Amino acid sequence: MAVPSDDNSPTLSRPLHEATKGKLKFEWCKKEKQAFNLLKEKMRTTPVLRRFDPNKDCELRVDASLQGLEQFYCRRGKINKAT
Repeated sequence: MAVPSDDNSPTLSRPLHEATKGKLKFEWCKKEKQAFNLLKEKMRTTPVLRRFDPNKDCELRVDASLQGLEQFYCRRGKINKAT
């Protein structure tokens, strides 16, 4: 998920992660729906793409599993909506 790195998205997405973990029966309850809607809103409203500035510190986050690979770059700091 591409949201600012100072965001608490891992905490917000925990109900979805727990609901799909292991061999437990998947249940779509109120807390899962709330987490999904909140994350969806954050991805829709948060400015997540901007030009890369090689002079600023950045972070590469990666995740790999048997099902796939994901990576993204992120930077900490104030979001400038003009860029």
